[in-house]
Amino acid sequence: MHPSLIAITTFNQLEYTRQMLESIRALPTKPFDLLLVDDASSDDTVAFVREWGVQHIIAKEVPGGVTDSWNKAYAYFKAGAWQNLFLANNDVLLAPLAIELMADLLAQRPQSIVGPVCNPEGAPYNQEQWITNYTPESPAVIELPEGLNVNGFFFGVQRSVIAYELAPEILFNPQNLNYHNEEELAGRLYPHGFRSLIATRAVLFHYKNRSFQIADRSTQDNLNDYAAFLQHRGA
Repeated sequence: MHPSLIAITTFNQLEYTRQMLESIRALPTKPFDLLLVDDASSDDTVAFVREWGVQHIIAKEVPGGVTDSWNKAYAYFKAGAWQNLFLANNDVLLAPLAIELMADLLAQRPQSIVGPVCNPEGAPYNQEQWITNYTPESPAVIELPEGLNVNGFFFGVQRSVIAYELAPEILFNPQNLNYHNEEELAGRLYPHGFRSLIATRAVLFHYKNRSFQIADRSTQDNLNDYAAFLQHRGA
């Protein structure tokens, strides 16, 4: 067992998941285990991920939304021995050392919610996570003020968060079916000393509103674009 568990939440959109896993395959080091939490996809997501080699899979028969998927991932994490839980959309591509840098920050500051930097299009409402705002001389860690939170497309917490669950195996408020999960968590934990942190050296690419539905674009084409993005940023 690795120290970190990355829980990827999916609902169809197999091509996004395929590209994310290809970015993971290309990483020189992989100090984490993968968990798929699928929200009753009607495509071949679960079969593909199982064939790809992901050993930890929760395949829901009835869709329950993102919050339900996050709580199932949290319960799975809690029952195991991992130190860190990272919750991830399936439309992100990971850069080398991103997980290690965020895990190191969680080890230094266990009462925190840690997120990466990304392309501006990937976090349109959270400029603090735009990679374009930082240079190699920027601080390695940015602490967000109260009222701001790490975007939910990718963030991590440590086992210390277990003390603040809403109910056994429920960390996220089920009333938020698909939205505001990370915002509610950050606000609830802030009075207990938890802070939202940006690891400015931890880089990933978040497609968000960009489309894969271009017939002549292959997975490798998109990964090549991502590699060029990282090289341009000096990552």
